[in-house]
Amino acid sequence: MKEILFNCGMDIDRAFQALHEEAIKTGEVISGSFNGHTITSQMTLDKCYKVIVGKSKEEFMDEQRKRQERYEQEEREHQQHIPEKVEEYKEKAKGLIKEGEWDYFVKILPIRVGDLYHGMEIQSMLDIIRVLLDNKDDEAAALDEAVKVFEDQGHSGCSAGLVMGLVKHFSPVLGEEFVERVK
Repeated sequence: MKEILFNCGMDIDRAFQALHEEAIKTGEVISGSFNGHTITSQMTLDKCYKVIVGKSKEEFMDEQRKRQERYEQEEREHQQHIPEKVEEYKEKAKGLIKEGEWDYFVKILPIRVGDLYHGMEIQSMLDIIRVLLDNKDDEAAALDEAVKVFEDQGHSGCSAGLVMGLVKHFSPVLGEEFVERVK
């Protein structure tokens, strides 16, 4: 049985099509590995879906549609609650934001709360600034504890950079030192 390689990013339908195009060209049974699952030109599209994702194409597409609908509903609900979340973060941030930066902080809050992380990065920043302020008299302890809080927050590369930038910009104490320590 001849084996083909599927292009990176190829979906199941396109892989199925590639198998059949090659089988027609060669007159052979063709196989390929899709995410660690072997599919062949002798299989139906539904069989390929069942082998790869454990359900028929119709079941898979229905699940995807429902997931998309749930996401869109959750996003609509989140968008409706942005003003409340902004007010909540403003209240939490009182006494934590560097002098002279409050207006800018208030300006970016709706953007951050409405963006990808829904304000998670603001909460993370506030938690870190609180640690830095609570321990400001012992710089080493403040930085050690803040780095531990940051690491425990479990950021990805993108959210890590965002949180570090926010702490550096808005922390009234040790913001730059915190970023240097994390790096």
